[in-house]
Amino acid sequence: MDAVLEKEPRITVAGIAGPGDPFANPEETLETMRLLNKKHPHLIFCLSSNGMGILPYLDDLKELGVSHVTITISAKVLLDRQLAAIKGLKERGITVKVNSIVIPGINDHHITEVSKLCAELGADIQNMIPLKPTADTPFADITEP
Repeated sequence: MDAVLEKEPRITVAGIAGPGDPFANPEETLETMRLLNKKHPHLIFCLSSNGMGILPYLDDLKELGVSHVTITISAKVLLDRQLAAIKGLKERGITVKVNSIVIPGINDHHITEVSKLCAELGADIQNMIPLKPTADTPFADITEP
């Protein structure tokens, strides 16, 4: 981070995101945030998660000064934990952004329901991310919204 800030001092945000979920390795993620907070307390600290492993660490995130967490909602099986994560983060005063990948014919018909539910839980922002079809994948022939 020191080298990055030396090259570009206008950077104001430090974030942790993929590949994978930061809470697949919670000790390393929290230690990284501790070190960043200690050395660069002026930065805004954020991370992205699918919400599956975040619940045991909500208080740690608050104590570390994490101010923004993006929860990417994808499959129905993840929904209960993701919604619990949004609720718990908001109870701790942390800004929550929800990412929704819009896939025509798959989930585009219930994005409004997702938005309403997330808003009821206090989510602050929702990004609608259009599917980018990729060759040799199950969604290769779906038209980008």
